Amino acid sequence: MFNEVTTLAVFNGQWNKESYLLKPDGSGYTLFDGEDHEDVEETDVPTLHEHEDSWDTYRQYVHEHGIDPLGEYFGVRHTYKRKAHYEVRLRNSICGPRVIKWRRGRAPWKEASSMPLDLARYICMTRYRDVSCEEILNKAGYVVESQDRRDDGSWSNNYFRWEEYIDLLKVDEDVTYHFGRHGRLVIALTLLETVDRTPDAIARDLRRVTRFR
Repeated sequence: MFNEVTTLAVFNGQWNKESYLLKPDGSGYTLFDGEDHEDVEETDVPTLHEHEDSWDTYRQYVHEHGIDPLGEYFGVRHTYKRKAHYEVRLRNSICGPRVIKWRRGRAPWKEASSMPLDLARYICMTRYRDVSCEEILNKAGYVVESQDRRDDGSWSNNYFRWEEYIDLLKVDEDVTYHFGRHGRLVIALTLLETVDRTPDAIARDLRRVTRFR
């Protein structure tokens, strides 16, 4: 196993890390730039001063530009969590529960085909894309219990029965439901979603933590 001696922040058109490593047998040193190894002499290994100087230069860059291309400032959050409240209307069909409409908060009702994937995943309105295992929205609105892989790589759907789906809702403490007009099922739930912070907010925090002390 290589032993790291020192790592520099280096700018050659873009920022990169260059790590100087001691070979496993102790016979010499190698330079790793994230892609390739290159043997170097011991005299090529940067000094402590050169190491500190490279990272101070990088700190100044981050402070000036408000970006962290090497991802070194872990304490600066790039996302945050928030609660999203949803309502979903379903009806019974020949294939079991089928989503008719959904909405977020008090926004207008929307078609099932526009539902966000995290909400669709929670209420089981997703399926696998044919010939792959990519999870996608079931735009037809049907609630899928499971899928079986066919010999040709496509998928066959197994649907919840109406009563089975109601039983599932009954034991979910994060969901409330009631029956509306014409026996339509209306479920309400709250999900935590990850939201990207604005570049200005990230830059403000990066400049705060990179101020010269």
